[in-house]
Amino acid sequence: MLSVTIIIPVYKKLDLFAESFFNNSKFFDNSQVIIINDDPASENLQIDSRFSIYPKTTFIQNDKNLGFSKSVNKAVKSAKTDLVTLLNTDVFLKDMSWQKALNCFEQDSKLFAISFSQDDGTGNVTGRNRIYFKNGLIHHSTLSISSGTDLLETGWAEGGSAIFRKSMWDELGGFDENFSPFYWEDVDLSYRAKVNGWKVLFSKEVKVLHRHESTIGSFFDKEKVKETAFAHQVYFTKKHASAVQKISLHFFLAKLWLKNTIKKS
Repeated sequence: MLSVTIIIPVYKKLDLFAESFFNNSKFFDNSQVIIINDDPASENLQIDSRFSIYPKTTFIQNDKNLGFSKSVNKAVKSAKTDLVTLLNTDVFLKDMSWQKALNCFEQDSKLFAISFSQDDGTGNVTGRNRIYFKNGLIHHSTLSISSGTDLLETGWAEGGSAIFRKSMWDELGGFDENFSPFYWEDVDLSYRAKVNGWKVLFSKEVKVLHRHESTIGSFFDKEKVKETAFAHQVYFTKKHASAVQKISLHFFLAKLWLKNTIKKS
């Protein structure tokens, strides 16, 4: 059986983290756990006695805020296992189904990542996605979950609810930290994995509850979030678009610049 480390990045919302940790730890099945706290102003989780319930835990306390990409890269680098599972603090394991993914990695040496099936609590299930080019930019959106086989192709493995092969992660260099502090880093990582000929899949049978309590939306200005998302979408397009698509991007950005210039004048 392949070994696995569960990595949980934390930024503020410590009560939500505590709730998810206590729920999830009963399904960790003796796995290693790395908790990385990206808020230097908050309490040091390592000295919080509440988390002594699970002994195989390593705590990393950032001395400055790094953002999601850099924090996760830092945690993955310290992991010593075959696989790493990334769980956001608003993701709750429903059962031991996540371990079904371990057999898939053992059976397929080309498998890079498996993204989990996310229930939002209302019966709506997401986690399978697509990326596509339209009107000068690469976009992403959800994809329907068809009946039949458990494992399905997906555009990317979601960075807060998926399991990855660490050797391939290391070969890719992990998340591109130009996507700091958030958004598009997981899409980019999976895209690069596919370029290498590796598989990125979605599993219907690995089920989690995703409460969608966004840390980003709670602690960052909405306009800043919007600007960051757009800037990272443009960066992703420049990085991965074909030559023809980049021409389309150039005209799109020129048109946008002209529109904004006229608006300001």
